[in-house]
Amino acid sequence: MTELILLGAALFSTVVSAFILNRRRFGLLPAGAVGRKRRR
Repeated sequence: MTELILLGAALFSTVVSAFILNRRRFGLLPAGAVGRKRRR
């Protein structure tokens, strides 16, 4: 049980940190993100 809880906490923290980084990136460079999507 303890191992599962630790695994879940690690995954949760990783997802949250990645989400915050992506949010910051899009907040600073909205035009750049849109340009990348349009190019593809």
